[in-house]
Amino acid sequence: MTDLASSDGPGQPVSTPGAPKKGNSRRWWLPWLLVVIAIAYYSTYALSGLDLGGEGGTTAVIAQRLLEGQRPFIDTFLGYNLLWFYPLVWLFQAFGPNFTVVRIFFFILSIVTALLAYRTVRRVSGSLVLAFICALVLILIPGIQFRNYLGLLGVGNLTALLEAFALPHRSSNHRLIWIIVAAFAIALTFLIRIELGFFFCGVALASVVAYLLLGGDTSQRRLSNALVTIIALPVSFLVVHLPISYYAEQHGFAAAFWEDYLSYWQFIEEKAESVAGLEPLKSSHPIQLSPRTQPVADASPAPPVADRSTRRLPNWTQMFTEKFGKKRILVFLLYYPILGGGILGVAALWSALSGLRRNRANEKSEALVLIIGLASTFTLFPQYFFFRPVPQHLSEMMCPFLVVSACSFGMALRRWKSPQTWLRWSTRLWLLFLLVQLWFYLDYGLAVPWMGSIGRKKPNEQLFRADNGVLAYLPKDQKPEYEGLYQAVTQNSAQSDWVICYPYAPTVNFMTNRRSYLYNLYVDNATRPPTFDDEAIAAIEQKKPAVILINDDPINATESSRFSVWATATLEYIKSHYRYVGTYVRNAVYVAPSE
Repeated sequence: MTDLASSDGPGQPVSTPGAPKKGNSRRWWLPWLLVVIAIAYYSTYALSGLDLGGEGGTTAVIAQRLLEGQRPFIDTFLGYNLLWFYPLVWLFQAFGPNFTVVRIFFFILSIVTALLAYRTVRRVSGSLVLAFICALVLILIPGIQFRNYLGLLGVGNLTALLEAFALPHRSSNHRLIWIIVAAFAIALTFLIRIELGFFFCGVALASVVAYLLLGGDTSQRRLSNALVTIIALPVSFLVVHLPISYYAEQHGFAAAFWEDYLSYWQFIEEKAESVAGLEPLKSSHPIQLSPRTQPVADASPAPPVADRSTRRLPNWTQMFTEKFGKKRILVFLLYYPILGGGILGVAALWSALSGLRRNRANEKSEALVLIIGLASTFTLFPQYFFFRPVPQHLSEMMCPFLVVSACSFGMALRRWKSPQTWLRWSTRLWLLFLLVQLWFYLDYGLAVPWMGSIGRKKPNEQLFRADNGVLAYLPKDQKPEYEGLYQAVTQNSAQSDWVICYPYAPTVNFMTNRRSYLYNLYVDNATRPPTFDDEAIAAIEQKKPAVILINDDPINATESSRFSVWATATLEYIKSHYRYVGTYVRNAVYVAPSE
């Protein structure tokens, strides 16, 4: 316990930078050990599995489109912002469109996230062991593959904000540097995920308020740093965005680029009002249609879809009523951040009041860490709790939440032998609670492939090869299905032909090197426009795609989310004008009749 609580002592700062403590000579090589472990671990399953509807295919197709000269927002829907895709565009310029490069890129983001977690926990707790364990968990369960930006943004902004406002520094200039770093980190966050940029701006301002009340610097220094932060946030936003805006202007998409920011802000307002029960949500995404794919003239609106709901959040009581197993554990994990965050929020409030009342620097510092940590973590809460309550999106929020939990673990250890009985036992119960939650998270997450873990690897895998560097090890019984799908598409189309996948299978386009004319590669019962059938049929008649794939799975875990339910007219048109050649990997393949 000595190492885990090495910065113990009432009234001491959370972490005191300086010369390494005795026994900490291994500090320099532990991060390198994490990198070696990550590379070895990821290499065991990096090529396992191939999700036809996964984020990897979407990102690869969009990056390929941008590389070919299509304009963001105008010619192709992004869903996220420019920096989500342009690093891959630059990699494609160097290596050509290559899916293996996409895989490697996102694994690198996971490694960077783990290293930032290691640094943060070490700085807060002073414990190398605790920092190493936290980083190792993030390596083992890095979050859904091809969306690892989310974990990186959560942990990265958390790290910068803690350094800017909560952690001690050798000089005031170091804190100023970190304030500027945090401001630029938020500005770059906008260029990756706009809504997270807005959220982290709010977190930064809340951190300033907490710092003014609880910071360890002099009152004059705190006021000047707060003023610097308020100035640095808009200045860094302009410094980062003006060159991008100029580039967008030169390439003809500046207006659409800035309209995306307004759309996201309006969407956040609508969703907040909907959650608060003030009014129903008007749309499920800030942008629905391309300017060039507005409803066709004289189109008769289709009958409204009976159910536009997406995957529903399970009732919290199911963690007690369900038969013990994976489903029950998942319900617990979905609701755990609310309970755990609430407990830490109460602890932060108690530490803040106690620290202010008794003028204890350590308690105020710990409260500041918890406040900033929880605020940063819960920027990722809405995306999984209100939109997609599934393991993969939960795992994204868990990246920063595990960092905050590890920091709280170190704080609790410092009170292991507290003379106050209630404090001693409440912190011990919290330690037990954290260990139980971690056990369930590892037990569940390591077995679930969608959380970015080794669960993707299956026994008796065989290598499948396709175009654009698509390499995947697949179970022996699945490989023929993927090969059949690849052959069905490539043998019935030329590289210049259109291949369309409904509702969502962009990996097919990338692995067969076939184009799609769809502006937005994703559509479901919740996002379909009222005139979807008219638009889809008109586009098929105009573009004449060589192959059309239909997946009729309940994409949102409801019967109404089957393509055959919400796009009945489109499916019937395809069946009557195209020839069915087989179903592969749950995708029915229809090819244009021979002329």
